Amino acid sequence: MPNSLNGWPVLPPGDRRLKTITVPGTTVRLTVRDVCAPVFAALASDYNRLVEPIALGEHDDAGYTYRQARAADGWSNHASATSIDINWTGHGAQRPSNRKWWQLTKPRTAVGILQKRYPILTWGGTWSPKYWDPMHWEIKRGVSPAMVEAFIRKNKL
Repeated sequence: MPNSLNGWPVLPPGDRRLKTITVPGTTVRLTVRDVCAPVFAALASDYNRLVEPIALGEHDDAGYTYRQARAADGWSNHASATSIDINWTGHGAQRPSNRKWWQLTKPRTAVGILQKRYPILTWGGTWSPKYWDPMHWEIKRGVSPAMVEAFIRKNKL
């Protein structure tokens, strides 16, 4: 199987390493890679508390999707189940109206807290202006499963 953009192996549909979680404090369910599940559950729960409520609409949040990347050449990190999207109706990639909201103090400060709390993740809101994707969070390139497990142990997730 090929690797996704962050270097993790792509998972075929139905792979035993896919795990569906319910985000604590919500009814939102996300399918992610089993080793990453505690990290994404904690991130999404913190996002729900600190940034804004999640699940603003039906099918508004997602993890695993077996597909190629849309803005790069290769497999999406969603195909390796190492990324999630939160509140895509409001914050989907390239929504210009969205940029003003992210410049407000509350969301900017809250996301800064999340970025410090989850240093093994990358936020799509830090990507280039050409492809800016603030709904997207992913395991950073170069972060291994062992590093994810160590982060989970250290932070008691």
